[in-house]
Amino acid sequence: MASKNKLFSVHAIIRLLLLLCVSGNLLAQNKLPDIELDPVEITENRISPFAIGAHTTAFDSTLSNLKAGNNVADLVANYTAISLKSYGNGMLSTISMRGTGPEHTAVLWHGINISYPMLGQSDLSVLSLAFADKIIIQHGANSALYGSGAIGGTVSLENLEPVKGVNLSLSQWFGSFGTLSNNLKASFNTDKYFIKINTLWNQSENNFAFKNTTKVGIPVEKQNGANYNILGTSVDAGLRLSKGKMLMLSGQYFNADRNIQPSMNANTSGDNQMDENIRVRVGYSHQKVKSEWELSYAYLHDVIGFNGEETIADQHIVRSKFTHQLLNKIKLNAGIDYNRINIQAKFYIDEGKLENRANLWSSVLFNPIPRFLLSINLRQSFNPDYKIPFTQSIGAEYLLVNSAKHQLRLKGLFSEGYRVP
Repeated sequence: MASKNKLFSVHAIIRLLLLLCVSGNLLAQNKLPDIELDPVEITENRISPFAIGAHTTAFDSTLSNLKAGNNVADLVANYTAISLKSYGNGMLSTISMRGTGPEHTAVLWHGINISYPMLGQSDLSVLSLAFADKIIIQHGANSALYGSGAIGGTVSLENLEPVKGVNLSLSQWFGSFGTLSNNLKASFNTDKYFIKINTLWNQSENNFAFKNTTKVGIPVEKQNGANYNILGTSVDAGLRLSKGKMLMLSGQYFNADRNIQPSMNANTSGDNQMDENIRVRVGYSHQKVKSEWELSYAYLHDVIGFNGEETIADQHIVRSKFTHQLLNKIKLNAGIDYNRINIQAKFYIDEGKLENRANLWSSVLFNPIPRFLLSINLRQSFNPDYKIPFTQSIGAEYLLVNSAKHQLRLKGLFSEGYRVP
């Protein structure tokens, strides 16, 4: 027994010496080389810097990239407590915020309201996450900042400048019932210019099995007539003319061919809906140390075809805005835009409708002390067919606790909302 204990002690000493030798060798190695990381820009989770006091929900680009095969409707349904009404996978999905209807939520693309003029609302199922790097939802009314429709809330979609160099990404998702999603992203960014191209192709047979409770015996059937095919592409580009001067281009094309999912008691192929969206925005910005001026033009082309009958909406939007920092305590913003809307629909008496809209707005942001912010926003909209009230909002925030682990903010917002039919 003693010899075994001695043998065990020798083995233990040998292992300890080996461990010390290895540890010493590791400690003697040179220090790992320093790695220079790309700079990271931290931005506020607000749609506008003048949206003080508002409650917002922001989604970062990482989540958008991971869920790029999905759409905004899936994002809202899975990651927020906001009410969403959906008619099935890939079908019409509308949002409801603060007890209002979908026509009372403004959906913005680079600050432009892209809700379909004929309906005054947006189908979130045809807004792909592949075409949006930055998504922010503001809860509550603020038409003084975002215009018509911002009563229940506002959904903002934006694309950001890509990282430097050449980037290429290909993603594919496979699912049950013939579901397939493909997304290709490519970008190139230099000190002089950048370009980013995204493409997507989503399809599904949607032929899942279900128990038909509307029939005698509750038979198990397969869903018919709910398949869809979605194609789209987007382009974002920028040209740096000189210090502070930049030309920007953003464009999207989207086409959705969907057979509308029928009810259980009529489980046969029925209605078909075709959606086509073209969005183009060209802008010029001139940024100085304390001021920035931006001029942009946008063209929106929306088509909804239901069983072959089409309604077409074309919008031409010209916008100019100016921002200036005054005395490091006050930030001023003023803007003007004009929107010309042309609707073509067979059920109109003259098969067409022309409408002109305009907006004037101004905002002031006060920062009298380091932890306190106050904003005042004013807007007057014009429409020859409707009298639109003068709209205002005022918001305040105070950072009560600010430590490495905790933050506590006191904030409030008084705002008004309106919607032009």
